[in-house]
Amino acid sequence: MAHGVHLSDDDADLLAARGTAVAHCPLSNFFFADGSLDIRRLTDRGCKVSLGSDIAGGYSHSMLSSIRNAAIAHKVVKA
Repeated sequence: MAHGVHLSDDDADLLAARGTAVAHCPLSNFFFADGSLDIRRLTDRGCKVSLGSDIAGGYSHSMLSSIRNAAIAHKVVKA
């Protein structure tokens, strides 16, 4: 499952119970101003989270760029 920025706690619990992972695509989320994934909330509930580039929703498919953007997104979520 991609993005997951609007998952409720019940949604997160269901994904965890089913073993479904969420692909965190921070550049795409910034590009579309959709929100930021609260990775800590999902992992605390037992969800698996991976990192993606989602070139359809951004300008770069570089995983290094995704890592940089994930670090920025994490700071935004914690604010």
